[in-house]
Amino acid sequence: MHDPNWRHGLSTLEHLNLSYDLRVPYWHLYEAADVIGPHSSLQVALNHTGFPWDRSKLRIISWKKAMTAIAACPNVFVKLSELGLKNARWTTDSNRGVVLDTIEIFGIERCMWASNFPVARLRVSYKNQLDGMLAIMNNLSASEIHQIFNKNAIDFYKISLP
Repeated sequence: MHDPNWRHGLSTLEHLNLSYDLRVPYWHLYEAADVIGPHSSLQVALNHTGFPWDRSKLRIISWKKAMTAIAACPNVFVKLSELGLKNARWTTDSNRGVVLDTIEIFGIERCMWASNFPVARLRVSYKNQLDGMLAIMNNLSASEIHQIFNKNAIDFYKISLP
C-alpha cells in the first residue's frame, strides 16, 4: 500500500469517480485507513468482513479494533462475505458475532452482503448461507435487510436499473 505507483493508481481511481475493492486481512486495516483516509471521495469496499479467520476471544478483540479503525473512514463500506473457517463448516452460530459486530461498527448504510460464491461452496451451500445470514439478521427491519442485500450495493457500484 505504500508503493508510489499503487498510490498513484488509487488517486487515479478517485479522479475517475471509480471505486476500489480492498482485500486485506484485518491486521493491515490500520495501514489501509492511513492510506485511504486522504482519498475521502474514493468509495472503497472492504472485502470479506476483514478476514476474521481466528475466532478466539483475543483475535476477535484485535479484529474489532482494526475494523473500527477502517470504519472511521466514512467512504469505506464492508462486504459481509467469506466467513468460512479453515477445516470447519459454515454455520450461523460461528458467524453470528462477526456479522452483528460488523453491522454495529459500520452501520446498516455501509454494509453489503456478498456470497463469495463459488469459493464459499467449499464450506456451505448457497441456500444455507443465505438462510443463515437472514437468521443472523432477524432483528433487523425489512428496510434494513433491503439495504444490506440490495440498495447499498446498487448505490456503491452505481448500478443503473431499468
